Amino acid sequence: MHLSSLNIAFLFLALAMYVQPLVAHAEKKAATPAVETNPRLLIQKYTKDIKANPNDFAAYFRRGKVYMKMNDISNAIADMKSSLKANPYRDTMRIGMVKMDPDLNAGRVAAVWTHQWLGYLYCSKHDYINGVAELDKAIAMRPAYAKNYSNRSMAYRALGRDVDAKADEVKFHDLQKHPLHDDCVTTNSDPEGLKELLDVF
Repeated sequence: MHLSSLNIAFLFLALAMYVQPLVAHAEKKAATPAVETNPRLLIQKYTKDIKANPNDFAAYFRRGKVYMKMNDISNAIADMKSSLKANPYRDTMRIGMVKMDPDLNAGRVAAVWTHQWLGYLYCSKHDYINGVAELDKAIAMRPAYAKNYSNRSMAYRALGRDVDAKADEVKFHDLQKHPLHDDCVTTNSDPEGLKELLDVF
């Protein structure tokens, strides 16, 4: 399949956003049971979780990430959309306003990352309209995350919306120079279990 320069750019941005340092990844992989590093076994595991609880938004989210790593874009999109539909916290106010409720915050973090991934997935298949729509939602919930502006800027370029693209580029570079507090991240203590949610394997 021929990849356009825009698709390649999206791919590298996605990798830049989420790839862990190689040494840390190797150490984690060495200490991780086989089922947690085998994509097909993980699909079976999360499918079993979903059958046991059809409203398990975290299982949909995790299975969707595995499909992404397998380059199964259609199933990844389907699972991310199912995760949002099953997520009871998807319409709550911004994350910074719900820090006192760990369950609520974990649900909101999952929703934000789901919108981010959907934005990338739609753009990777040239569906820039839906890609922008998902990135709009991600930015509304996580305005301090620079990479979302960069991704949306490229989608705007593909749609011929050069003025909007330029505005997002300016915002991206501004956040790179002057980062704002981003409360949609994991910490070493991670009391809400967000790292386990976001790091499938």
